[in-house]
Amino acid sequence: MPATARRRTKREVIRFNPLGLNEGATPEAQLWVLMAQIQQELELRKRAEVLVTDRSVVDNFAYFLRVTDGTDPFGVEEARAQLRNAYAIVEEEMRSKIWAAGHTFTMADCAASPALFYANKVEPFGDKYPAVKRYHDRLLKRPSFARVIEEAQPYFKFFPYNNG
Repeated sequence: MPATARRRTKREVIRFNPLGLNEGATPEAQLWVLMAQIQQELELRKRAEVLVTDRSVVDNFAYFLRVTDGTDPFGVEEARAQLRNAYAIVEEEMRSKIWAAGHTFTMADCAASPALFYANKVEPFGDKYPAVKRYHDRLLKRPSFARVIEEAQPYFKFFPYNNG
């Protein structure tokens, strides 16, 4: 393995979600899963320049909102604050980048796109995170991603924030 590839590999952390969605979970249990995932991502972020995640955190957040009918009995606002903290991290990282790993579209962007798309539905970027918004807009312009969004439209009604 070339030194540059080895160095890059050491700088990327890919997280998986062993907990997943559990339709029978109580709101308390689902919130614990969500907070554990966010904590793990924040801890891993310190060890890597690029953190590749999947959309399971957003899925769990959406499921939690569905289970609690959107009420805030266990800190939904705190979870939204965690998303804003994550946006601040992405904002800082993306100020000088075109794509997640630099100037080339990579698997890191493929992994980030669903999470960013759904996170924006739950907690919109607004004007506070312009680099995140520009990155998100670049992702939406990719033909493959645009096609996925178009084909997913019939299923958005199942997402708690189904504003398309």
